[in-house]
Amino acid sequence: MFAHATSTKLMAGCQQSLHFVTLPDLNKLCASRLIVLCLENDRKQQQVLHCRELLFTNLEVLASPVPDTIDEIFIVTSRNFLNSRRIQEFAKRIGAKMEEIMPVTCAVLQCCLSYTLIAKLAPKWNKAGNLLIQGHDFLLNLGKENAIRFEVTVQDKQICIALEAYTIRLPPSQLEEFGVSPTVLQWFNRSQDASIPHHAIASRWSYILPSMKKGEIASVTHKLPADSELHSYLDIKKHWRNMYGYTLPDMPDQHIIYLNIYFKMIGERLFR
Repeated sequence: MFAHATSTKLMAGCQQSLHFVTLPDLNKLCASRLIVLCLENDRKQQQVLHCRELLFTNLEVLASPVPDTIDEIFIVTSRNFLNSRRIQEFAKRIGAKMEEIMPVTCAVLQCCLSYTLIAKLAPKWNKAGNLLIQGHDFLLNLGKENAIRFEVTVQDKQICIALEAYTIRLPPSQLEEFGVSPTVLQWFNRSQDASIPHHAIASRWSYILPSMKKGEIASVTHKLPADSELHSYLDIKKHWRNMYGYTLPDMPDQHIIYLNIYFKMIGERLFR
């Protein structure tokens, strides 16, 4: 899993607007759980990838990773689709087990509808924390950007979509912001094999896309580590598109700097 370090500034918001839609007849829909029985180390990553694949290859499906799990996917669709060979073949191909069909609750529909909408709005609107930021090239924009706070609520008789517009700045982080001395920066910039170790970084915390959680910088390098699961910037671009729908900018390899990020709640694993 890879992360983009950034800083953010929320500049202005407007009054929240509410949009209501009549709830469809839930008796005409049904739900199920898909349990991914994969052996990969990063089961959470596989959960997201399989959920997104299901969404983008089957227009009649709403889906979402089941909250607080690493291997379960909620599905809301028609009974005919859940009984079809198509979904059975999909489950078999990814090594997953379909649970029994169950009624659609408001909570499950809300979870699936929210995740599906956010997934399909990218890359025109890209998730960053609790905001969606407008534009394929939002990572390159150094000025003001449009963003919305987006929330879906499903009640007994209606669906409510709450929107609140913001103007934000989301400039990419610069190494100078992390308290790296000019001498170390000069040495680092002279060689593609150089790296900046943890102890040379005075301000080690940075906000990380797409969650906007804070991570601690363990080191800075020009190249991906040899033990990385991805081997090039092109691999990273594909990974971000598949996981989050982001369109990462085209950049020459010699202009790319990698931050190895440490999240304490995950343990010793590094994210780049």
